[in-house]
Amino acid sequence: MMMPEYSFHFWPFWPAVITFFGFFFLLDLCLRAVALWRAARANHLAWFIALLIFNTVGVLPLIYLLFFAEEKLFANKTYSNKSQSKVKNKPLTKSTSVARKSKKS
Repeated sequence: MMMPEYSFHFWPFWPAVITFFGFFFLLDLCLRAVALWRAARANHLAWFIALLIFNTVGVLPLIYLLFFAEEKLFANKTYSNKSQSKVKNKPLTKSTSVARKSKKS
């Protein structure tokens, strides 16, 4: 059985081709997993079904995560001082430091 001549012209590039498509496969898998998780947690049934059915090579999950998800992919997280005001730092008194030392021994 004779191999066609054209099959040997592309062989040095196979590792690059496999790496290229492998990278996009893993990227799509990660984006799809995060987008499906967030769509399910936010009860976005239409987005969940669309993300599950359509294979758009990471475009649809990226659109959902950037524009439509309740918690954005690159959201600036700001923390209010309300949560910090509830917790007051009490200075250590002699009784609490003695109690801590007795627990250690």
